[in-house]
Amino acid sequence: MCDWLEVSPSGFYAWINREASKRYEEDQELLELISQIYWASEGRYGSPRVHKALQDLGIATSKKRVARLMREAGLVGRVTQVTYRHPSLKRVKAAGDNLLLDMTAPDDIKKRGHP
Repeated sequence: MCDWLEVSPSGFYAWINREASKRYEEDQELLELISQIYWASEGRYGSPRVHKALQDLGIATSKKRVARLMREAGLVGRVTQVTYRHPSLKRVKAAGDNLLLDMTAPDDIKKRGHP
């Protein structure tokens, strides 16, 4: 396997036994805070809102770092409300009042017992 990865066996075992880097440990601590904020929002917050919440807590970090950590952890903000555009709705409303509501029924319909 070392030949396939083009690394020496001693280098591989040194990498396996090496302690985690300071940056990795900071990322794990930050990810724990990100997860708490994410789940407190019931999964609604994406990376921009989580970043803002971290800023409010006084934690200085970049938006890209928050986005990367959330992506690696599989935390995706969900959309809570979807609105659809109805292009013809304005035209219908602007056309005026519904004149059919003001019309009375013809006499032959009234004779058959309909209101």
